[in-house]
Amino acid sequence: MLSPLGLRSGLPACHSHVPNRTSSIDAAESLRKRDVLAPTGTFYAAPIRVSEVLMEYDPIVSETDGGRWKPRACGRRGEGHMWEGWIEFVPLGSGSKPVHSRRESTQPSREALVYWATGLTPVYLKGALERARFEPATQPPVRRVAPLFDGPAPEPEPPRSPPVTTPHAILDPFDVYAQGEDILIRQLDALDTPRLRDIVRAYELLSAEDAKKATRLDLATAIITAARVASRV
Repeated sequence: MLSPLGLRSGLPACHSHVPNRTSSIDAAESLRKRDVLAPTGTFYAAPIRVSEVLMEYDPIVSETDGGRWKPRACGRRGEGHMWEGWIEFVPLGSGSKPVHSRRESTQPSREALVYWATGLTPVYLKGALERARFEPATQPPVRRVAPLFDGPAPEPEPPRSPPVTTPHAILDPFDVYAQGEDILIRQLDALDTPRLRDIVRAYELLSAEDAKKATRLDLATAIITAARVASRV
């Protein structure tokens, strides 16, 4: 006996295969997210920034507390198709947590980043560990204040030496002696000691030091002796 669909009674009815457009669109969206070939073409998804361990190193010892750490270089694709690398440090003892450095390198490709990782020395790794564990203290911003003066204070003026005064002789002992020695003696006897000292210094009959220490008699004797010697020339 045939069913209304033209099939024998008791057998399941067959349905013709008709593509479901909604299912095709959903599948394409799913493929687009996985960046794989779809039946109608290739859908390119945005690059996924997946981190990976590029290289592991022998344990190092901290210069600060002697703790042992296992370093490993890590990387991922950064912005603008550049690759960025950093270093992770896993503690080998209890009491510490893993730490990681800031970006240590930026390279144009993964291969270049791996090449960078192969050149890291134990000394570099120890420095990176200290940087990762002990971040430098943030310096307060510099406060800009206008100076009160336009420049430095002027240099002090050098001390002024007292002016050197040339002694003024109140008389010319040589001219007076030409009139007679007794006349010179009388005129000198009428002068006080500072005036006699001025005559001695003006004609350089004694040094300044000797003239300063000389007595009145010494000064008069020096003047008369010099005039007497000059008259014989």
